Amino acid sequence: MNPHPKKLPAFLLTFFIITSLFATTDFSFSVTPHAGFTFAQADEILYDSNGQQCSLLKWTQKPIFDAGLTTDFRINNFLISAGFEYSFLAGPSKMTDIDWNSGQKYSETVHPLISAKNIDASLKLACNIKATHSRFTLQPETQVEYMYMYFDADKGEGVRNDKNIKVYGVELTRHSFFLFTGLKGILETGNSFNLTADLLLAPYSYHYETDFHKGVNHPFTSVEIQNGFFSKWKAGFTAGIKLSNSFSIDLYTQLLFGTRDKGTFYSNYYTEKITKFEDQQSGSNIFAVKCGLSTTYLIF
Repeated sequence: MNPHPKKLPAFLLTFFIITSLFATTDFSFSVTPHAGFTFAQADEILYDSNGQQCSLLKWTQKPIFDAGLTTDFRINNFLISAGFEYSFLAGPSKMTDIDWNSGQKYSETVHPLISAKNIDASLKLACNIKATHSRFTLQPETQVEYMYMYFDADKGEGVRNDKNIKVYGVELTRHSFFLFTGLKGILETGNSFNLTADLLLAPYSYHYETDFHKGVNHPFTSVEIQNGFFSKWKAGFTAGIKLSNSFSIDLYTQLLFGTRDKGTFYSNYYTEKITKFEDQQSGSNIFAVKCGLSTTYLIF
């Protein structure tokens, strides 16, 4: 005797709905490893009590080597994409430290980078819009991105008040969060070739960075926090070739740029504890160019 005879119709109905849904749903899953190079400059800025720029640290990566993986899960016209990338120093890079007093530059030192690394993680939601028999697909998308940057600059040399000087090194750690939204266009130029272009704007971005100035007599730490609104853009272009139904190769380039973000400044330069400077602001900016090669494998 079946102890639960009333549950059988409900089970059969649920089974029928699930199988019908999957039978009419077009879905796929793919993985895309990539490798390439990034040429970047991250600016760290300090403003005086009059709002004038009084310090600028230009952290350059020329270049760094990128390696990462992206996964794409598509259900009908909807796409969920997750990406991860790790980057490390691959060429001679430097940090340039420039200081001003009442608008007059009085100091500039150059520091070679000992090490630098980036970590980038992102999550994207998108929707494909394509007319029947059209070779063009429009893809509105929203993306959340986390970027970690670390720099370690060695002792530097330069000129201060017309005198040659040598100074200690500096370390910078930056955490950035971006909310991007925009459009991507995909054009199929033949049975095997496609071109992709995208342009994204960040309605909001957040930056938290820690700056440690090394030294024997007076080492100190600064903390800088900025919020940005509609200040960062990301643009990309990709050319791809489909070699089979489950394998394709792409050449890509991507540009990250924008205007400076301003925020609060904390330091223990004059105090034992890190203290907020009420009359000064910090600033940050980034410019980066990526290029590389990716391969896509369709799993199912």
